[in-house]
Amino acid sequence: MSPPVSVIIRTKNEAGHLGKVLQRLKEQEYGGSVEVVLVDSGSTDATVRIAESFHCRVLRMKPDEFSFGGALNAGIEEAKGEITIHLSGHSVPEGTDYLRRMVEPFEDDAVAATFGRDIPWPDTCPSQARDILNHFPESGPDGNKFSNANAAVRRAVWEMHRFDERLAACEDLFWAREVMSRGFVIRYIPRARVFHSHSSSPWYYFERYRKERCSLKNCLNLPDKTIRDVCIDWKRQVKTDFGFARERGYGRKWYLHIPVFRLAQELGLYFGSRTAR
Repeated sequence: MSPPVSVIIRTKNEAGHLGKVLQRLKEQEYGGSVEVVLVDSGSTDATVRIAESFHCRVLRMKPDEFSFGGALNAGIEEAKGEITIHLSGHSVPEGTDYLRRMVEPFEDDAVAATFGRDIPWPDTCPSQARDILNHFPESGPDGNKFSNANAAVRRAVWEMHRFDERLAACEDLFWAREVMSRGFVIRYIPRARVFHSHSSSPWYYFERYRKERCSLKNCLNLPDKTIRDVCIDWKRQVKTDFGFARERGYGRKWYLHIPVFRLAQELGLYFGSRTAR
């Protein structure tokens, strides 16, 4: 008998994909009980209505109280499963064996968590698609690349070490770092794939990377990123993106988008390293 699992989904205005996420969870071929707990931080679209139509448990969190770690902690507190599956509201499992693949490694008591492989949606911009494919290859990453957008966690381990609610980003990376330092193992499951990518808006990526760099700088004391670093890394990334776009047959419009996208990313890293508190 497979252990009971609870799927924790963090949402804010995810009506565009949430129905696909919940339908695919409903189709899972899994031998144990499955509950879905949705933690919503102020959606103004149909997100909550969609969740309720699939009989999810819905927890509401004020937007100004939200953090990635805080939302997960709140969801896990309300969950009943021995294993909690963590998904973003736009992370759509590819196969009906997703839950089984994520949970099987927990037969080993040393396993604290697993994480699956993110793959970009077909219409994802080339810069983001290349980043995702590099970050989640067909094999290889260890717990240093753990991601709560597509993860499973042993509840007993979480009870010993909760997610840090103070971090603006990267709560998953620091949690993984902590539990591995205690001797636990985190397994990468590349066949547990979800479609997961974000907006191609340069402003979105500026803010995303600013927050991530800020969190990393605070916790790891990383060196500041200089303007020279920005220029060198921007040039390298744009050149590589152009090659990726040509190889994958992207349309011409993306060759205008790539330089802007990478500039936003590099500036986010630059300002993030200087606004860390």
